[in-house]
Amino acid sequence: MNCTIKPTIFLYHPAWWNSDNPKVPLWAKAEIERVPTGRDLLVPTVRCDSRPMGPYKGTNPVVYHGACIFMGANRVYTMYRSDQYRGEVAQHIWDAFHDNKDTRPPKYDDFGVQVKKEVPGNYDAPLRLADGKPNPASRPLTRITDDDVAADGFKRRGKNKYWTEMGCKIWFPGWVDQGKQCDEFPFRSTREGPGDGEYVNLKWILYNNASVRPVTTSHNSMAGRDLWLFYARYRVNRTSKFWVSVKDQPPR
Repeated sequence: MNCTIKPTIFLYHPAWWNSDNPKVPLWAKAEIERVPTGRDLLVPTVRCDSRPMGPYKGTNPVVYHGACIFMGANRVYTMYRSDQYRGEVAQHIWDAFHDNKDTRPPKYDDFGVQVKKEVPGNYDAPLRLADGKPNPASRPLTRITDDDVAADGFKRRGKNKYWTEMGCKIWFPGWVDQGKQCDEFPFRSTREGPGDGEYVNLKWILYNNASVRPVTTSHNSMAGRDLWLFYARYRVNRTSKFWVSVKDQPPR
């Protein structure tokens, strides 16, 4: 079930008076997000749904059975490198954002020269580069589900899972014996994950704008649980856009 809240008021202020239509909507369409400065300028839409969401599957209970969000608000998942329970994952994402030529797998141009990856989802990145062009790092991530299928007919989450594990096997042999889990960024639950690419001449060509790395199992598990809680609280459903912000430590 979904609903949208769109209240109205009857406005009789002299500056905005309209005897033919004193009725003023307080909420706009989702694509119109503006702070009102007069009766003709509208404010954001509130969207509500009753979808059960949370980090649990099977017979375990979900955490949220519905919520309301402001459609125009940016949804940002924040992590901290100093976090003693999730810090390894936060550091991995930080490196993917800032030092990604040292992350694996490397990216090469058509001449075999290693180049910097264009890892998206960085909420703290400037919107534009020095030359004025849009900054690829500031592009949002897009949530996917098990129902999302790529142009070659294979599921996107499956591609992300395959290339995450393949990357760790190639670049970090022995990681399973070390009791670690293979972490990926962008997340497996996003379109931009390690399996993202395009279908060209009956071949799937990877964009290779992602990073994989073995991390301590407990860090990966806690970070994964928190991500699904973030999805539930901020109603990040299929096709929803969101960003990630990695800080050194929480504010005091």
